[in-house]
Amino acid sequence: MSPKTVGLAVAILAAAGLVALLKFGPSGGPAGDSRGLLLHLPLATDLEDHSRFKHPIKVVGKVQIEDAAARFPGDGHLEAPHLSLEKKPFAVSMWLMAPVMMANQWLLDQWHSDDVNHHLSLFLSGAIPAIAFEGNNARSRRKGLLGNDWNHLVFVFNGEQQQIWLNGEMVGNAAAQPYEGTEGATIIGRPHETTNTRLPFDGWMRDLRVYEGYFERSRIVALRAAGPQAR
Repeated sequence: MSPKTVGLAVAILAAAGLVALLKFGPSGGPAGDSRGLLLHLPLATDLEDHSRFKHPIKVVGKVQIEDAAARFPGDGHLEAPHLSLEKKPFAVSMWLMAPVMMANQWLLDQWHSDDVNHHLSLFLSGAIPAIAFEGNNARSRRKGLLGNDWNHLVFVFNGEQQQIWLNGEMVGNAAAQPYEGTEGATIIGRPHETTNTRLPFDGWMRDLRVYEGYFERSRIVALRAAGPQAR
């Protein structure tokens, strides 16, 4: 390969790296990895978005900071703008403590329509975490949340599978088509419609992160290692 060809290849790689840096931001290390980070609510001292986008967060009801975590009392939620997750891999990471394991407590919801793959739902069915794209879902087959303790949950779509990671272990997965919703606010702690079978979240939440792009196991393990200690 000629020096000119090598130089051209290096220039192309450098340009690609710059594009990735501008889009996803630099890696902040294992505990603060910001690659592809679209939304970050630490929920330790405030209810604001600490990502580089600084999305406005609407507080509805009685959600408040309590003991360095967001307390969701079952009649309140947070609302962020629509996040573009359609037709791409993504991940949602959070720490939860749920004192009461009620059926179908909603953790995060983004509703475009009731068509298949147009409604993103992350929820608990009792102690069992689940992810759904409307008619296209996965849930834990082996383990549920530990009661009255902090649990680290990561919901992943890797382009071919929905995955659920609980405390550093993949506890559920299923083949899935991509999520296709292009509209709808990102609601945290409540479904887009509250019915008898869909309940707001009653518990504590910390360090909610929404990422676009592939999300490796090493990043999941690092986020768990950096998380809050059990109360």
